[in-house]
Amino acid sequence: MGFFSCNNKEKTAASDQEQTALFQSAAKTDNRKPILDSSKTLNLKYSLEQLDNTKGLSNSSVNAIFQDSENLLWIGTWDGLNRYDGNNFKIFRPELDNGNSLSNQVILKIDEDDTGQIWILTIHGINRYNKKTDTFQRYFFSRENKPPLSESEFNMALDGSKKVFCVVKDWGIGYFDGTTFQLLKVKNLSTKAVKKIKAIFSKYSFEPNIGFNLATDRAAYVIVAIIYDKEVKGEDKKASKCYKKTIFALKKYGILPYRLTTKSMSLVKPHEDYSTFVKSVKKTIDPNNILSPGRYDFTS
Repeated sequence: MGFFSCNNKEKTAASDQEQTALFQSAAKTDNRKPILDSSKTLNLKYSLEQLDNTKGLSNSSVNAIFQDSENLLWIGTWDGLNRYDGNNFKIFRPELDNGNSLSNQVILKIDEDDTGQIWILTIHGINRYNKKTDTFQRYFFSRENKPPLSESEFNMALDGSKKVFCVVKDWGIGYFDGTTFQLLKVKNLSTKAVKKIKAIFSKYSFEPNIGFNLATDRAAYVIVAIIYDKEVKGEDKKASKCYKKTIFALKKYGILPYRLTTKSMSLVKPHEDYSTFVKSVKKTIDPNNILSPGRYDFTS
């Protein structure tokens, strides 16, 4: 892992002004002459520093890099959380009998909320770090004594206003209210739908990969990925059947398809409320079928 830095801000700013003046002067005097003299180079000094476990990084397998509002660099690895101040590393790991330490050493995501608290997603639990007290608050959602079987049992995201949301297996989707996480009551996102997806994927011998994108506090995108090896004979057809079954199942729970491909238009009936609405939007925005030819023009 390497980082570039510029050693002289004042010289950089002065050079930028000189460069701008040179552009303006050349434009006024003679448009046919070169704007910049290629024989002159800007006096900029950059340095490249490689940071790895020989320089103090806890582990060279990096999952996340984040720079906070105080310009501190946070690096999440497979073995610890690292904070770099430009000179030294401080490493955070779980500590035995210390409930104010990290919940797990495998760091997946790092972010900062609007109060300056640092949020860390690990393979087992979500953590909130308070810089003033140098302590972590752990959030297990009743899964503290349940060792994780995959990397996707916990997830975390911050929206544009830096509000913290989470998705936790067997718990649901929630948001942080400033004190604790509250379950987000989404009418159409039932646990039955998720269980149905798992059942369909199991039938076709696929591992269910279900993700959620919280667009607003009223809308969530459900992303269901089918991962398979195209080189294996018959996997394409099996994946296609699984895809169609999943689309039909989610529609029954009020979760409608989003950004369908041209090959998937036939999965939506032409006289459904959804197709009628989408067609009217397309007719208004793209009456000549230029922006998205072949899409959202549902036929029987």
